[in-house]
Amino acid sequence: MFSAGDSSHINVWSLDDGHMTRSFEAHTGSTTALTWLSHVRMLVSTSLDHTMAVIPLTRQCHEPRLYRR
Repeated sequence: MFSAGDSSHINVWSLDDGHMTRSFEAHTGSTTALTWLSHVRMLVSTSLDHTMAVIPLTRQCHEPRLYRR
């Protein structure tokens, strides 16, 4: 499960025990949208800071790639 909000972080949660397993500092402003692309195992988010973050969630979790408008 994934969450985001007023902070600049996007969090990954375990469905088994409810604990946060990973947190990404993806933006400098509040997150406005978050979507999971299961077919490519990526999170995509947008923010009030006018950026879009793409976070690949493969076995080797990579840091977000930011794209600025």
